[in-house]
Amino acid sequence: MKKTFAISILLLLCLSVSAQEKTSDWQVVLERKGCLGGCPVYKITVDGTGNVVFVDRDGVASTGKLSKQDLQRLYRLSRVNKFLNITTEQERECDGPNETDWPVEIITVSANGRSKTVSRDKGCKPRPDTLLNHVVKLGEAIDELTDGMFIKK
Repeated sequence: MKKTFAISILLLLCLSVSAQEKTSDWQVVLERKGCLGGCPVYKITVDGTGNVVFVDRDGVASTGKLSKQDLQRLYRLSRVNKFLNITTEQERECDGPNETDWPVEIITVSANGRSKTVSRDKGCKPRPDTLLNHVVKLGEAIDELTDGMFIKK
């Protein structure tokens, strides 16, 4: 009985360390660039420990912290291997014409010594079945999880 309990505890500890190791060198950066109107301009960086750095349009930095649960959500949404392998053609998979004067969204994911940046004009509406749609969902999740931490202007 004691042996089974000890093995169970050891397995739980290993799983916990494994989940933390997954995100240890992972980072995601969301940048929102302006448009001709009053679009918000800012940059949010989330590292693998959940630390968040927000820089507004005036260059003023603020910090925050995500919960482990929210960090894991972003990590899963980034679908690291698929994000890092998005091709230039996949970045442009829009449904309909790409409209102009929309803000630009730039997302960079870094993990395992690799980095990939996807820049998307928000006038480009991705088809639901594309990797670009997952990029959009990642940007929305970053905004959602940091909403209330910072004033996005």
